[in-house]
Amino acid sequence: MSATTNPALLPLLLLSVLPVGAAAVYSARARFHSFKRWNALQRRVRVFSWLLLDVDAAAELRSDTAQDALLNEHRRLTVKITDEGTSVL
Repeated sequence: MSATTNPALLPLLLLSVLPVGAAAVYSARARFHSFKRWNALQRRVRVFSWLLLDVDAAAELRSDTAQDALLNEHRRLTVKITDEGTSVL
């Protein structure tokens, strides 16, 4: 004797899978948008690091007041990167 499933249960099976699929799509979108924000922040930090560490710009930054502003912005961005890295986990 073979076991068969009632055909009326098929729509219920689809309805039970739908929330899991929707949650997976929502999670994937959230992770993708988080990665885009994280990547943009990383690029900005690389630019600031380049400005702070470049041999040609270093003397000019030390003689000017721009060094503190760049360091503060670098710190602010690294905090945002850390927050972004832990926000969607």
